[in-house]
Amino acid sequence: GLHDFAQRFVTNRSEAVGCQWCPPGRFSEAITGDDGRTRICTECPMGEHQPSPAQVECLKCKAGAFTATLGSPTCALCPPGKASPDPGSSECQECAAGAYQDAAGGTECKACASGSFQDGQGATACGACDKGTFSNPNATTCERCAAGTATSKAGSAECDRCNLGRYSDVGGAWN
Repeated sequence: GLHDFAQRFVTNRSEAVGCQWCPPGRFSEAITGDDGRTRICTECPMGEHQPSPAQVECLKCKAGAFTATLGSPTCALCPPGKASPDPGSSECQECAAGAYQDAAGGTECKACASGSFQDGQGATACGACDKGTFSNPNATTCERCAAGTATSKAGSAECDRCNLGRYSDVGGAWN
């Protein structure tokens, strides 16, 4: 790319004193100006990177990674609690309530399993439902067992009928 006396990259020939290889995080872009065709070093856009010098294009960050700055030589992995399903992302999305992502570099959030819940965004784990409650997959809360049913342990996916000889006339009971 074109550079001036201070070794700064410039965009036109009138300011240039020479050419040099584009460094990592930039690519050599062809332009046509008043004085003809030439190449300039351009910063990689957000969501793209270039780890090598002297390249003619930037590379999209892979799914599960991002870069939120211009001119990045690398992409960062999405942190736990966030995910990026598409290549070329400039940010990662927080997991919605009812979902989580426990690892860095996630491409999608995982649904909380039956018997667990998550009521906040950007979670790295789901919590188990208490005794006397249950949940379906992707739950943001646990529901109390209905009268006549109960759970015997935390993290239940469903409530069971009360054992023979026992009863429950209130919801949220446990055996």
